[in-house]
Amino acid sequence: MHVMDQILITMMKLKLNLLQGDLAERFDVSQSAVSRILSYWIDTMEEHTRVYIPWLPRETIRSTMPQCFKENFPNTTCIIDCSETTLQKAHNLDSRGESYSHYYSNNTLKYLVAIAPCGLIMFISPAYGGRCSDKFITQESGFLDYLQPGDEVMADRGFTIRDLLFERENKVSHISGTCR
Repeated sequence: MHVMDQILITMMKLKLNLLQGDLAERFDVSQSAVSRILSYWIDTMEEHTRVYIPWLPRETIRSTMPQCFKENFPNTTCIIDCSETTLQKAHNLDSRGESYSHYYSNNTLKYLVAIAPCGLIMFISPAYGGRCSDKFITQESGFLDYLQPGDEVMADRGFTIRDLLFERENKVSHISGTCR
């Protein structure tokens, strides 16, 4: 298949969230071909656009921090959470099992996202199957490599990463209604 058609399939999936079966029919290819195309181009896009998502220096994070953070969470470096995107159920049973999310009772892809207190996105992990835990993704995605000793990460109470952060001399604070 021509490269431009592969990119078009990828853009149509990202913009319109068309089903893989629909894309397969439109482009006269198999659903497994669409799946391989999407996987390849999304991974390629992630590799090439990673440089456009900067991890802010600690000084910039502090100077752009909203007042409510300065008062209540002055050492917060970032706020993290995992985001999930629903997938079409895979025909392959192994793939289906890897992407099944018990939380959403559906097949999903899961990403770890970190934002600075000022709202700037600083990190987006590669995609993981919905079955992966938040802790596993935090550990495997490379996110922890950005943290410096003394940094504080804000996360939802369900994010059980205290031990991972403690090893690196970091802390986790849990999101509360304090800064709304």
